[in-house]
Amino acid sequence: MPRRNSITKGIQDEKFLNNADSLAYSVKRCRDETLRRWTAMSVRMIIDRKVKKGKEADFARLLRALRSKAIFSKGYISGEMLRNRDDHQNYIVITAWQSVADWERYERAPETSKIHARIEKLMARPTKVKMCVHA
Repeated sequence: MPRRNSITKGIQDEKFLNNADSLAYSVKRCRDETLRRWTAMSVRMIIDRKVKKGKEADFARLLRALRSKAIFSKGYISGEMLRNRDDHQNYIVITAWQSVADWERYERAPETSKIHARIEKLMARPTKVKMCVHA
């Protein structure tokens, strides 16, 4: 194994430290950006739906279509769908948006409105929507 002289080793150590500092800075910046996106003016939409018995497959298909629209919408951060353990027709969808304006823009989009209208026909009761912000 070749021996390195102390100058070469010092230069390599300095490069490592610079790369480590750069990586630490990048991680911090990414973390700060994520926190900013989640807390600055973000909103969470909690959507509570009760599907008619036997319509779950149609509902799931329409919800996937809706989510595919949301994912590419400006301001969309994340979303998840939960199903009530004791009432399999009850679904909760939670989405996070960078701002109220982003959510409203998504909701007003013609494609979104059409899918919502089709979903409502499958509901056993009207959909409940709540907008929540960080306390």
